[in-house]
Amino acid sequence: MTAYDIKTTLEQGSTRHFWRESFGQLYPALRRMEDEGLVRGEDDPTAGGRPRRVYEITDTGMQAFVNWLGEQAAPEPVRHELLLKLYFGRLCGPEVCCDQVRTLRTESESLLESYEAIEETLDNKWRDHADMPYWRMTLRFGISRCKATCEWCDDTIRELDKLTLKPNAAKA
Repeated sequence: MTAYDIKTTLEQGSTRHFWRESFGQLYPALRRMEDEGLVRGEDDPTAGGRPRRVYEITDTGMQAFVNWLGEQAAPEPVRHELLLKLYFGRLCGPEVCCDQVRTLRTESESLLESYEAIEETLDNKWRDHADMPYWRMTLRFGISRCKATCEWCDDTIRELDKLTLKPNAAKA
């Protein structure tokens, strides 16, 4: 595949729900992997206009991938803009915070519906696929996370509503 093909596959595939790559990350990574012999790149003369480089994983690359799968995952960097805004929420007031939390709840609810539809498709189409237990594990993580986020949003909205009723407490 070309770098463009890889990015398109990531954006349209199931992994888009938990892994994203930009072209700024992808192109240097492919060059590095080619230098290390993990992928083999070849210019595509049939592309016509723009030059294209097509990549294929090597046996060494596949072994490195399998080895990487066995390594401990790096901690996820914490960066959540809504929580930062909520932390300083007294400065803008509970109404503004509540609107932002409601937006997160709506987005999480919509994503949950998508995940549940994916789960149904998996059950109907891929029930006997060898990768199904692993696909289900990643999907259940997304479902659990959305449910937890919705529950947190509901609790937070109730707290913010209490602050709206007591404006002095919110500004103290």
